[in-house]
Amino acid sequence: MASPPRHGPPGPASGDGPNLNNNNNNNNHSVRKCGYLRKQKHGHKRFFVLRGPGTGGDEATAGGGSAPQPPRLEYYESEKK
Repeated sequence: MASPPRHGPPGPASGDGPNLNNNNNNNNHSVRKCGYLRKQKHGHKRFFVLRGPGTGGDEATAGGGSAPQPPRLEYYESEKK
């Protein structure tokens, strides 16, 4: 007999599967996804960050608003702390 279907969104602490959210910086809401990718042949590992459209917080000036920034994919040698 099958179990009854769940109602409502799944909770983050449900324990049904691994937590795939590798973003440890909870203050940066523009990060959509991040994680390591490794090349098969040589084993080079890079940390990629996919950022959604934002307000340009890095380049924002103190006196006024800045133009919205397009989504971008960034990579680093290791995870930024």
